[in-house]
Amino acid sequence: MGGTRSRYSGLIEITEALLVKLAGPGAYERGLNYFAEGRVTAIESTERRTSALVHGTELYTVQLAHSDRQLDGACDCPASEGIDFCKHCVALALVLQARQINGSLLEHGNDDEKLEAYLTLQTPAALVAELMSASRKLPELRERMLLQAELVTDFAPAKRLKKAITKVTRPRPLWEYSQVAAYFARIEATLDNIGAVASQIAPNVLLRTVLYAITRIEKALEQIDDSGGYRYGAYERLQQLHVEALRRLDWSADRKAEHLLNFALDSDSDQFPDVPQSFAEALGDEGLEAFYSQVQARLNAMPKLRSGASFNAKYPYLHLSVYLKERAALAEDWDALIELEKVTATNEREYRHIADLCLRKLDAEAAAAWLAKADAIDGGNEIRAAWLWSQVHIAREDWQAAVEAQQQVFWHEPEYESFGELLGVADRAGCVDSVRAAVKAKLGEPVKRPWQAARHAFTLAMILRDEQDWEGSFQALVGRVSDPERLREAARWLSDPAPQRASELYALAIEALIAKKNKRGYRDAVKVIVEAKPSYDAVGRDEFASFVARLRDQHKQKRNFLAALDASL
Repeated sequence: MGGTRSRYSGLIEITEALLVKLAGPGAYERGLNYFAEGRVTAIESTERRTSALVHGTELYTVQLAHSDRQLDGACDCPASEGIDFCKHCVALALVLQARQINGSLLEHGNDDEKLEAYLTLQTPAALVAELMSASRKLPELRERMLLQAELVTDFAPAKRLKKAITKVTRPRPLWEYSQVAAYFARIEATLDNIGAVASQIAPNVLLRTVLYAITRIEKALEQIDDSGGYRYGAYERLQQLHVEALRRLDWSADRKAEHLLNFALDSDSDQFPDVPQSFAEALGDEGLEAFYSQVQARLNAMPKLRSGASFNAKYPYLHLSVYLKERAALAEDWDALIELEKVTATNEREYRHIADLCLRKLDAEAAAAWLAKADAIDGGNEIRAAWLWSQVHIAREDWQAAVEAQQQVFWHEPEYESFGELLGVADRAGCVDSVRAAVKAKLGEPVKRPWQAARHAFTLAMILRDEQDWEGSFQALVGRVSDPERLREAARWLSDPAPQRASELYALAIEALIAKKNKRGYRDAVKVIVEAKPSYDAVGRDEFASFVARLRDQHKQKRNFLAALDASL
């Protein structure tokens, strides 16, 4: 493109007030419309004069004379008679005003403003040439402009849209991340082009294009390893186009709902989540209700599942009921949820889920009935079964039974948090001391599996910590717990009341980290050494220095450890 000199710096500032003064309010308004409609053509301008053709009822020639102090105009239309400042003069003056503004932006605007002003000042022919050149280098731009060109001529671009989708979705084996990312980037660019002109595409054509693209991508994914999830950008754009097409289609609420339900059942729900909520704008309230009604009708028409049905047999029921479950869950409609769960409940896990819903509904008796049904299958040995029974007994205020059930929960997961829940129930039953004693005794018993012994020991140590039995807490850990993080945690709670014992636990944690024989283990060991210093200092003045010296001597062959130690101390 050629450069543009600022030949408007010596031009009087053209304002609305000036033009109204020259032409009058009526002529100004009509001239403003002519300018907005692009009726001013063949503009030629010098420093002092500007001429143009203005398309009115006929084609009129306009001449403007301008300087830094005045603006005069003449036109060969009947209203001007070659003298007066008419609406055609106003239209051309507004062109000058726009160029005047753009000239100022070229000098003082930001980058975007300068570029926009520069492009505005170019001739149509120059802009066409530049766009043609750019389109040869940018296939996505060329494709979008071709779509726009066909839309301008009222040609339904169904074939071009299909061709564009086909071109970028050709299946081929891809597994490298860079290849897969580039593949879906091309698809996204094509969909962005379609999105740019979507409002001009007939909605039925747009819908067919969306469905065709989804089918093509699903076919391509049979050969593509998209474990990186690059397809989701394309799917997001397709969903936006799908919503727009459905919104603009002149369909009844029932027909839109039927289309969306069929689409949801035929597509992978992982690719298009939040159906029907993400289509709420297109469906409207009536369409949403129609969607849920159609789901319920199809579910009611399906035969009852037999006991012990496989997941594959249940899947059509689950695929339908999930839409109704989501709506019921949002409304906390437990009755509706329970009825929906009954449709696919054929095993003990599902029976217990219904029991849980009954408890949320505060119906302990119904929950007990479903739990008994589940226990008849597997004997009630699961931790979830014990916990649900404890909740039933609590709802019934049968505290002794609740304690027994909560004890089962604790022994399935003998963690400190579970012990706190057990004590809470035991308090209501009036047997805290006996429960505490029984748990401590059992946690102290030998067990065969080392991981289980460590778990029991740490929970026992925390219980004894709460009782401020510092020595007992220490003894519970020694020889049974080797995890450095747990040893470090225990050392922290012992550091004030029992610094000697804390320092011993810190030493065990440090040795466990050094034993990993890697740089990370060495760095973590040094962090614990620094943390342990206050405990050693509390034991004696030179204890920490002696401890570090022993570590240096004992691990003098581990150069990386010594380097990490030197860097921190």
